[in-house]
Amino acid sequence: MTPTDPRMDQRLDFLESSNRWCLFALDVAASLVNIHGRLSYTRNPNLILEEAQKYLRRLMVDFDATCFFLVNEDDHSFIQQNCQPIEKSNMMDELLDRLIEKGEFAWALNQNKTLIARTKVDDSPVLLHVLATQCRVRGMFVGVLAPHEVPLSRSMDNLLTIILHNTAYALESAELYRMLDDLNRSLEERVHESLQQIMEQKRELEDKLTELRKVKESLAVAKEAAEAASRSKSTFLATISHEIRTPMNAIIGMNQLLLEADLPQQQREYAQIVSRAGESLMTLLNDVLDISKIEANQITIHQHPFALRSMLDGVVEILAVSAREKKLALQLKVDGAIPPYLVGDTARLRQVLFNLGINAIKFTQQGEVSLSLHQETGGRVRFSLQDSGIGISPEHLAKIFDPFTQVDNSPSKPYGGTGLGLAICRRLVDLMGGTIWVESHLGQGSLFQFILPLPAATDAPISNPVAPPLMVNREVKRILLVEDSEDNRTLIKAFLRNTKHQLDCAENGQVGVELATSHTYDIIFMDIQMPVMDGLEATRTIRHWEKANQRPPTPIYALTAYAMNEDLLAIRAAGCDLRLTKPISKATFLAALHPITNSTSS
Repeated sequence: MTPTDPRMDQRLDFLESSNRWCLFALDVAASLVNIHGRLSYTRNPNLILEEAQKYLRRLMVDFDATCFFLVNEDDHSFIQQNCQPIEKSNMMDELLDRLIEKGEFAWALNQNKTLIARTKVDDSPVLLHVLATQCRVRGMFVGVLAPHEVPLSRSMDNLLTIILHNTAYALESAELYRMLDDLNRSLEERVHESLQQIMEQKRELEDKLTELRKVKESLAVAKEAAEAASRSKSTFLATISHEIRTPMNAIIGMNQLLLEADLPQQQREYAQIVSRAGESLMTLLNDVLDISKIEANQITIHQHPFALRSMLDGVVEILAVSAREKKLALQLKVDGAIPPYLVGDTARLRQVLFNLGINAIKFTQQGEVSLSLHQETGGRVRFSLQDSGIGISPEHLAKIFDPFTQVDNSPSKPYGGTGLGLAICRRLVDLMGGTIWVESHLGQGSLFQFILPLPAATDAPISNPVAPPLMVNREVKRILLVEDSEDNRTLIKAFLRNTKHQLDCAENGQVGVELATSHTYDIIFMDIQMPVMDGLEATRTIRHWEKANQRPPTPIYALTAYAMNEDLLAIRAAGCDLRLTKPISKATFLAALHPITNSTSS
């Protein structure tokens, strides 16, 4: 047998050792291809470190003990994790303290490579390698090597670095996943809380909607009840107005005829008392209707040009009659800066001035009543009505404009009235866009003032031509009176007694239609509420007959006790040309004939 060359044996041993190392290196390198995926499959740091230990054990490095020290984010200390073998855990903590004390631990944190510490464990070298990513340090790998493992080969060093770098990134990924999971849970909790709040708010809204529906239903019922009450009130007022005006028409009219006659002085005084009582009753009735119309929003303000002085003269002329009876001075003062022609609702302005004037005269026993007008800025005019009467106490001033409020409500009060006049004044002034107030001292008189926007008119108002006085010999072919009240028929006959007008009477609408369609009349006076056929139906029937027979329409004047606005609309819709409200005076009735007499003569 040929002896072996020792050098050849050494070379063969080296080649075999190198071959084994290459095969091991290839095997480890192949296993490291998916190391990051294998380390990152879990989000649990302990499982990541266990997986990293498996890779470390595959290296051809003989470790007596290995351990990871991870950074505690709360206090930046290092906590031991996954010590193998576990029984050397205390030893590794003591080793950490020694490494930190000697500064080698801090030195290794900044190297990012495999280092062999000077500190040893029973002559066994200590290997240090930081666990770090590009973002931050995650911890430190500490391994106690067997004495013969120093130094490590370069290949082993590289493989160790690859394993520990991937471990660091896997730990970072796990933390990011945990943070993402925490964020997702937080978002889910917030979304859940938001949904709970939304559902709670939805339930609250549904409860409120249910409550609102109930309130709406209650309001609808209340509205319907209020409307029904309003209709009942309107019907009641219309009925009362009709039932009072119908007999008052005969009472006042007949009393006027009595006053026209040559009566003894005592009988004339009696007739005058009846006349004043009738006027008071009609004033009361008109006040009740006015306040009812205002409360029902049935008053419409009509703005048109008017001559201020003419309107004031008309009011003062009426007030002067009452002032003369009480021997009171009545004065009118108008600021020269006020334009002669203004734009406003003369009817409502006249009503306010008349109510305030009558009120001032009623509560003044001696002295004077003064009406003065002053120009204010912005096209406004201030009206002041001063009296020297009894005045108003402070406790009554605050509610003087309330309905049914009087200075003296005692049973023995010396002044009559319902307490509606001033309430009507305030409502009308409000509707015209103004303000009204009063200043008064008990026993020293009162000063009522109101300001209204009354801009100057650009053009003078067009005056209506005044009809000439009725001539007794003026010819009118025929007049038809449709009236169910025998007293009112008698009254109208008395009004026409000294005229040459011919009067036919019908006691109900049906008879009136028969007469109107069988005779030719110049004017028809039509009562509204009648038996058999009412005045509205009779008027519609006459208008239909005229149209069917191509007849010119005959003027039809409603002579009625209905005085509400809706009554006027119904009367116009039926075809009436004019409404005359009972009670009607002789002068008013004869004046209504002027257009007919004038057209007849022409």
